[in-house]
Amino acid sequence: MRSVEASPRLRRLLAAGGLLTIVYLSAAIAAGTAAGPTRLVPARLGGYPDWLRGPLSGLNLPLSRPGFTFAVALMFVAYLVVVACAGSLRTRWVLLACAAAHVAVFLGPPLLSADVMGYIDWARMGALHGLSPYVHDSGSVVADPVHPFVRWDRYASPYGPLFTLGSYATVPLGVGGALWAFKALATAASLAVCGLVWWLARRLDIAPAPAVALYGLNPVVLVLAVGGAHNDVVAMAAVLAAAALVLAGREAAGGALTVAGVAVKASAAIVAPFLLLGARRRREVVVGGALAGLAVAVAGVIGFGSGVVKSLTTITNQQGHSSGATVTAQLGDVLGWSGNPPLARVVCTGLLLAVVAWLLWRTWHGAPWLEMAGWATLAVLVTTAWLLPWYVAWLLPLAAIARGRWLRVAAIAMSLFVLAVKVEPYAARPSVANLRSLVRPGACLVGHRSGCPGDGPRTGPLTLQSGIVRAFGIADVSAQRLVSGRLLRQSVHLTRGRCRQVAGPRWDCRLRYHQRGRPGERRALYLVDVDPRGCFVAVSPTFPPRLPDRVLGGTARNPRAYIVSCP
Repeated sequence: MRSVEASPRLRRLLAAGGLLTIVYLSAAIAAGTAAGPTRLVPARLGGYPDWLRGPLSGLNLPLSRPGFTFAVALMFVAYLVVVACAGSLRTRWVLLACAAAHVAVFLGPPLLSADVMGYIDWARMGALHGLSPYVHDSGSVVADPVHPFVRWDRYASPYGPLFTLGSYATVPLGVGGALWAFKALATAASLAVCGLVWWLARRLDIAPAPAVALYGLNPVVLVLAVGGAHNDVVAMAAVLAAAALVLAGREAAGGALTVAGVAVKASAAIVAPFLLLGARRRREVVVGGALAGLAVAVAGVIGFGSGVVKSLTTITNQQGHSSGATVTAQLGDVLGWSGNPPLARVVCTGLLLAVVAWLLWRTWHGAPWLEMAGWATLAVLVTTAWLLPWYVAWLLPLAAIARGRWLRVAAIAMSLFVLAVKVEPYAARPSVANLRSLVRPGACLVGHRSGCPGDGPRTGPLTLQSGIVRAFGIADVSAQRLVSGRLLRQSVHLTRGRCRQVAGPRWDCRLRYHQRGRPGERRALYLVDVDPRGCFVAVSPTFPPRLPDRVLGGTARNPRAYIVSCP
């Protein structure tokens, strides 16, 4: 009898330990990546100002890249334990843990992606510079202060007009304010998804605690989707709200909200036909969706003209490339092909169409439409030629409210796949130093230890040299675009630097570089002032202070003459 009673108690202890582990590691990752420039924050190549680092930067608890790998791996193990044992916990504790982990990640810098800087750039292009985000590539206005932080500058906006118009509201906040507005939006939307999963699970007579844990405590959602402030969670919040409205008998509102989700990001469209077939009053879904679609179309044409249609072209262009993280590309590494070759694309497209058609047929004949929509979403993720890890946020909420366990297992497996592909470049052999970087935040909370709060990273000749070299390479591309008005690849293919301290915070840095198409070695001189945080302002007398800007039709500051880190 005691052994029977001990099992539920053990499950509760394991689940509670898993919750605490996930919340702690979320905070450790947020604080660790805020401590100083790191590859884990791609936007830091434009500098690492306080508004990018977040309020946890003052803790000075750096996390190494291998330490980050261990943290994510341990978080995933804790996540599996919680999902398996969450049925023994009260739902309120799972919801509180989701909220705490989300807030912890929100307080850190944008992780493993700089897409949010693209959101800001497209908004500023349209609102301040009169350039349509659907016609001009991000990064077109090199004189804008957001430009150094933009890492994705080969496409026009692939997002819906509702999201793009809404993003214009962040422009008066400045670059830093806009970043935190998007981070707050992603965090609030993801927490809304947690609440909607809880409501839908109760409505469908599914255990709510494991359902909420499956989505809200998933490391892909926390570290990548919310940590990167991606709008995928915003679209999914609209989709789940539409599903809740349809189940509550408000089909017209559900149809309208589905269209709103698609107008945020086109990925939400995969759920639309299943929602229509699963509704009791399909005509109301069509009417509500049609009215909402008309409103979105009118707003899009007024805001962007005919250029809004080009977002579909951008999405098609993405599918013409390979992100390298797709299932097909990873299979190619084993079977001997590279990326997504044409034959593989044709086979994947045929499989996707066949699977979706079969799932729609099953939905027509009475199969649970939310679960069928989840399987269709999984089929998209497996067959797409452009897969980014946070796309798993499309699948997880639908899997969480599925009756069958196999969709949940598939969602967890897909999460493990994208995490392994994304985190693998940061992996390393275990070491005491790497493990210590995970323990240090907890030790600093328990009591003051040496090496806890400090003044920030120190700058020596090597770290300053590498920062100047990176900034110069980015500035060179910016200068080319100022003159040509179009995207060009970086022409600097070899850059070396040497920095020496002149007096106090003043440094003298000399760069030697070669440019494609120009024989001989070139040199650039920079006088650099460094503050106690390791941030620098580098001014060069060897470049003209201003250059013609073909995009704006005037002149702008030459980005190679004035390089700022942590402004």
